[in-house]
Amino acid sequence: MRLRDKQVREAVKDFKKECNETTGLLCFSQDWTKPILWSYYAEKHKGVCLGFDLKSDLVRDVIYQKDRAMVDFDKKGDSFVVDDEFKGRLLITKSEHWTGEDEVRVIVDLKKQKKVQRDGQLYFRPFDSDMVLTRVILGPNCALDRNAVRDLVRLRHPRAIVFRSRAAWGNFRVVLNGHDKPSVAEQIAQIEKTTF
Repeated sequence: MRLRDKQVREAVKDFKKECNETTGLLCFSQDWTKPILWSYYAEKHKGVCLGFDLKSDLVRDVIYQKDRAMVDFDKKGDSFVVDDEFKGRLLITKSEHWTGEDEVRVIVDLKKQKKVQRDGQLYFRPFDSDMVLTRVILGPNCALDRNAVRDLVRLRHPRAIVFRSRAAWGNFRVVLNGHDKPSVAEQIAQIEKTTF
């Protein structure tokens, strides 16, 4: 059905309102080395990137497509209701223009999640065994001190490594800063020592 139909637009509007109140999306890129992501989401390379190991059955691949999805409806009396299967597809669909993000999502039912905390209009899901912090990557233009960040991260996430990144010299990527390679090796060795 087309959005030109007023009843269809109303049903989509109602779905969006319901979704905003009941559903959270945690969005992750599978590749932290893309400069455009640092530009969009990390304050023009001044921010940080958090790397996670995610429980595989929680993660949904984003579907990128050229055109908007056609809406599937169930007829309820005189009105239309967005079909449940279609609701799920909408939560993982984006324009093909965003393909470079290589995104996966975790869909969070805000009403069922006791772990989710609210601060005003923002919701926060704590890290746990389903979402383990493994890396904190300081952007190429990040002013934070790597050692201070590492000390802070170690207090709550002793298995996470912290390192600074830089723009690659020969291509358009963000990579591990070579000066941090010894630090990363040291952190990994320390993690392995405490694991066994």
